[in-house]
Amino acid sequence: MDEMELIELLIHDYNQRQTEKYFVDQSPVEILKELMEDNQISQKELSSKLEVSPQLINDILKYRREITKTIAFKLATEFALKPQVFFQQYKIQSAS
Repeated sequence: MDEMELIELLIHDYNQRQTEKYFVDQSPVEILKELMEDNQISQKELSSKLEVSPQLINDILKYRREITKTIAFKLATEFALKPQVFFQQYKIQSAS
């Protein structure tokens, strides 16, 4: 590994740790909404990339469904984060 590769690796690691600190106090749904907005990705585009139904993404964003471990890993891969960012518990809205 040359010096440039090492510097890139260190920068990437630092940025990831800083990003994760920022997300600690937010619900996974709010994190997901922010990531979608920052990356200008629609619910439909995200569902396609994650190979899940658009309804599932909509339900998650409306607090009607939980982010499962499988979805957390897919989201983590998509947004280059650790899956733990999406593991925090949050309250599901009951159907009224």
